[in-house]
Amino acid sequence: MFSPGRIAPITKRSRHDTIEDVEVGNTMLAQLVIENLVIIEQAAVEFDAGLNVLTGQTGAGKSLLVGAIEALLGLRPSRDMLRAGQREGRITGLFYLQDAPSRAAAGRILGEDGEIGEELVISRRIQESRSVATVNSRPVPAGILRDLAEVLIDIHGQHEHQYLLRPVNQLHVLTVYAEAEVIAEQVRQAWQRWQQLQQKADELASSQQKRIQLIEFYQYQIDEIDKVQPTAEELAGLETEHRKLANVERLRQAAAQAAAALSEQEESALDLLGQAAGALADMSKMDPGTGNLQQACNEALANLNELSIDLARYIDSLEIDPARLEFVENRIEAIRRLCRKYGPNVEDVLEHRRKIGEELKGLESAESDMSQLQGQIDEARQAYMEAAGKLTQHRRAASQKLAKSVMGELAELGMEKAVCKIDLAETSPGPSGMESVEFMISANPGLPLRPLRNVASGGELSRIMLALKSVLSGDSRCSVLVFDEVDANVGGRMGSVIGRKLAALARRNQVLCVTHLPQIAAYADRHMTVHKTSDTRTTRTHVTLLEDEPRRAAELAEMIAGRNVTDTTLRQAEQLLQEARVDRTGSGKRGAVKPGPARRRR
Repeated sequence: MFSPGRIAPITKRSRHDTIEDVEVGNTMLAQLVIENLVIIEQAAVEFDAGLNVLTGQTGAGKSLLVGAIEALLGLRPSRDMLRAGQREGRITGLFYLQDAPSRAAAGRILGEDGEIGEELVISRRIQESRSVATVNSRPVPAGILRDLAEVLIDIHGQHEHQYLLRPVNQLHVLTVYAEAEVIAEQVRQAWQRWQQLQQKADELASSQQKRIQLIEFYQYQIDEIDKVQPTAEELAGLETEHRKLANVERLRQAAAQAAAALSEQEESALDLLGQAAGALADMSKMDPGTGNLQQACNEALANLNELSIDLARYIDSLEIDPARLEFVENRIEAIRRLCRKYGPNVEDVLEHRRKIGEELKGLESAESDMSQLQGQIDEARQAYMEAAGKLTQHRRAASQKLAKSVMGELAELGMEKAVCKIDLAETSPGPSGMESVEFMISANPGLPLRPLRNVASGGELSRIMLALKSVLSGDSRCSVLVFDEVDANVGGRMGSVIGRKLAALARRNQVLCVTHLPQIAAYADRHMTVHKTSDTRTTRTHVTLLEDEPRRAAELAEMIAGRNVTDTTLRQAEQLLQEARVDRTGSGKRGAVKPGPARRRR
């Protein structure tokens, strides 16, 4: 235990420490460190697996420790808890998350990818104007803390923060009790598929007008392109033909000028070249070595003759054809218009035609898809209704069994006249099934059944929660349970019953209990006493671990007789401890204990 007035660093205890005959739960609050909180100046408290009991005089600050846990997890305002005269207070808690589902759930809340580590250090710095929370040194909003609280802890004694008071959580608990988690998952998956298909159908229906417009639009474009049937090679040929047809007169003039120069005018090229050929012929007679020159000139003369003939033919072929020119111009414009709209070139136009053709096929098949989709929706709905019907049957059967078991537990807790009923009301289909649930309680004869969340007495509510938790011991949603007012308005005999049930519950869960009854405290695995000291200036609260049996007996004796402890009351206290020990071990031990952070051997 830490000395009063000193803040001990939060450190992880040995992974091989055990507490005899207790199975470590999924989640555990290992340490709580408080500075400047109401009447607590400095305190550091270590908790163990099993049943942790806080005792002490009224007003010493026992419930303040529970309030500190609530403030730490964002379950109550924290600024009004600042110690008078102090500018800042702080609450820090170390939680161990000892199984993968708990770590995964916390990781999802914190926005982490995958699981987080086993240690979760939550800290809250409190000032007059604000408070700042961190988780593993990372700042987080209060809403994140409240979400984490549902994974980490259940505090029984304060209405608004209890998990089981909310109908949606009651529905989950009933499903677990009914051993219908597999069916519930089938319902969730069937609902999801049904809704996905229905959403797709709704989207198709809502876009029907748009689909019709797209069909018309795509069909218009396809018809426009198909009417022209353009090809890349055709456009180049048309452009060449157009240049010729558009320039017939100029081509004639140029060809006629060339023909005249070759053969028609005086001293034409052919005449001059003929004269040159005659001269070279005379030369070759006189000088045979010039024969090659004569041959070259003759070849040139033959080529010019052939060119002259070809030119004459070309001139004869040039005819003005307005109809052909108009056709070519219209064809070129039609292709270029497509390129401007869907291009910039013919290849792009043809690719656009291919794409909208595929789109058009998809749109035209949507009508048949809609008919097929409706068949799938009907099948999905039928699968959901069958699964949801089975889930309803399991829940309805389990509700009667659960209510009967809870009433049995309440009778043992001194609430023999209490009536418990679990109402299932039909609702519209949803991912959780087709019913809502409400746990109904009548705590006293003559009182009507009311929803559990409307139970007025904190003590009654704590005992009802203890009864529920005892019946629902297999629910592993969280394993840190805090009971603050479970012994309100009950006597010593009933205290032993409550203590026995808390001890049984603590086999699978870490339990923190604030009590005034020695009969409950006798069952503690870890017993701490809270006391306060005062001087002329201030009041301080201290938490002390009762490490051995004599100190525990002395505390129980004081709880029995006040400050007037006698040998008789001391023997009574020792007898309570002995009876609790025998009561807890009489039915045999539970076998091997899972390794985990727990009580240190002392």
